[in-house]
Amino acid sequence: MLIFCGVALSPLYLFPSGLPQPADLIMAGAICIAVLYAIKIRSDLGFGSLPQGLIILGVWIVIVSLVWGMIHSSAKFLMDPLFWIYNILVMSLVIVILKKHERGEQLIGYAVLAALAISALGAMIGLRDPTGRNTGFFNNPNQLAYFSICAIACLVVLKDFKISRQLVVGFILGGVGLLSAASLGAIAGALFLILALLVANARSVSGALRLPALAAMVIAVMLLVDGHFGGTISDTLQARFNRADSKITDMYTERNYERIVKFPEHALLGAGSALHEERFSPYGRNEIHSSFGALLFNYGVVGLLLFVAFLVSVLRKASAPLLLSAAAPLLYSVTHMGLRFTTFWILMAIILFRTKSSSRQIKSVVVR
Repeated sequence: MLIFCGVALSPLYLFPSGLPQPADLIMAGAICIAVLYAIKIRSDLGFGSLPQGLIILGVWIVIVSLVWGMIHSSAKFLMDPLFWIYNILVMSLVIVILKKHERGEQLIGYAVLAALAISALGAMIGLRDPTGRNTGFFNNPNQLAYFSICAIACLVVLKDFKISRQLVVGFILGGVGLLSAASLGAIAGALFLILALLVANARSVSGALRLPALAAMVIAVMLLVDGHFGGTISDTLQARFNRADSKITDMYTERNYERIVKFPEHALLGAGSALHEERFSPYGRNEIHSSFGALLFNYGVVGLLLFVAFLVSVLRKASAPLLLSAAAPLLYSVTHMGLRFTTFWILMAIILFRTKSSSRQIKSVVVR
């Protein structure tokens, strides 16, 4: 129940960004109970199912943060590793639920669908009194867009790329948040999910017939929602597309990539993730808006290579549709920092579970 609520309430932000939200506190309670139970039965809490690269990356982030925290006498450096440890534990817990719970896939699937419903509700409330890009219940529109793409991807993978009523509802609910947030990166990522469905259903007559129906239903509902709110979504999207050229041109400075070039001494081991403005002025305003760029600057080439090794270990046996599903949020992560976002790690857990399940099935067939 705690895990269900932790996933379902993930779009509800009550505190400033960078601080734990209600869903994080609920999930932390689930983690505490799971740890105590794991100690009781002498289990590893599913860590054995996690790629070694991720565990080593977590240890490396803790070491780098502790060193810089001692150098600058600041506990602020410890906030980022806490999020990493928390998300690694969440990923482990989700894998355990998927593997051990009799209806684990259903539980996570309905939790994600509930989260998409809450997110869509927040987005529609925001559309009633638009003041720019929609944020829903989040603190900024990029969080709404990134959540939508990750959550839809979770459903697509959980449903094994089969067109179902639950998947149609998920696309409609996620589409409201995705389009009203008007994120070009998230829309580009959504195209990868559509391509994943096309590839997965290419050889299925029923699947191929259902795909146009899915697209028609989602488009029709989006047009109805947009019309109900006076064309707010289409107007915002048009304004964003009109700015696409300038955003690409200004990406280097807007996303704070300059910091990586101006302070190359941190490229190998990393600078930690705190006190950026004080340490790297005038290039320290906000964090680097890129998962890969932030990882490189904060934890060096070592940290970036460990993260890439983790992705390779998760995706090396993945099918083409699974690769495309993972590519959706990873593409978005090029221009946005999304590694603290728990929904991304839930998606990684689901993909890892799927790849391992497929490998076991293949081995079973070979043995037979």
